[in-house]
Amino acid sequence: MTLYSIAQRFRVDNPDKFRLSDCDSAECSGLTVDKAEANQMLKQGIELLSDLQERLYASDRWSVLIVLQAMDAAGKDSAIKHVMSGLNPQGVEVHSFKEPSAEELALLEPFRGQVPDEVFGEPYVPPVTDGTGQDRRWLHRAAQLLNGAGYAIDNRKRVLPSGERITIEFLIDEPTFQPHHMPFIKNLGTLGIDASLRIVDPVQYRKRVDDFDFDITVERMSFSSTPGDSLRNYFSSQAAAIKGSQNLAGIADPAVDALVDHIIAAKTRSELTAGCRALDRVIRAGHYWIPHWYKASHWIAYWDVFGRPAVQPPYFRGIPDTWWYDRDRAAKLEQKG
Repeated sequence: MTLYSIAQRFRVDNPDKFRLSDCDSAECSGLTVDKAEANQMLKQGIELLSDLQERLYASDRWSVLIVLQAMDAAGKDSAIKHVMSGLNPQGVEVHSFKEPSAEELALLEPFRGQVPDEVFGEPYVPPVTDGTGQDRRWLHRAAQLLNGAGYAIDNRKRVLPSGERITIEFLIDEPTFQPHHMPFIKNLGTLGIDASLRIVDPVQYRKRVDDFDFDITVERMSFSSTPGDSLRNYFSSQAAAIKGSQNLAGIADPAVDALVDHIIAAKTRSELTAGCRALDRVIRAGHYWIPHWYKASHWIAYWDVFGRPAVQPPYFRGIPDTWWYDRDRAAKLEQKG
């Protein structure tokens, strides 16, 4: 079976009648190949997709739709990494076309008019840049948004409607993150915003963060797969008023408070899921933080003397908890010297 024959089965010639719900998510086109054949087809497909992108983008009539099922995100990152590795990000648009479910709407409706309208539509997805750190297309768009909001350029500097210059200070406690910040700071400067990076010692950093004495800082948040009472310390109005809490964004929103209460009181998994998704929509729409950087894998150096389970934990590296000493592997390694 060729890639062309597979693609023909999924070609949509009449988009007005196309419904994604009519497609079987388990469809594999009767494809039965071994790993080596699959890898070869993947390589050919990546090259073909790259070639087609240039042609389709130029014609502006056809496109390729890639659907990633987000109910279970396992494997999603590796799929993006491999399948889309040959594409130019400038020709890619990322959308989530999942609108709120009936259960989510029941939780959100009482706050209509109090939360942004986008909460009731497609959830916010950050734009995709070209990866250079100086994507002119998005810099131009940022300038348009700032100008439209009344933040004009005066003497090559971005100013508030009052005439005051816009300044931003990034606060960190070690130089590790400096390379991640500098391209962002450079782009802010291009937009006329005075941005700077301040590195302080850990004690001063802790004091300033606990007192909310910063413009922007870096924070990595990790939550249980069954969120509960800990959400209050991160997102509640009460936590926003308590120095030393994890609510660094100062989120004080009745809608967020109500959704956190619902999540904590949920009696079933479906109630918990609906509550978490509704909360995610409200927080996304609040634009409280800027996505920093992300890596979907961990680099680990180890002696090849361990056995590992075929199925890895979905949210845990499993080292050394699920690994074991393998005598055969150890013997082979010893023979190699």
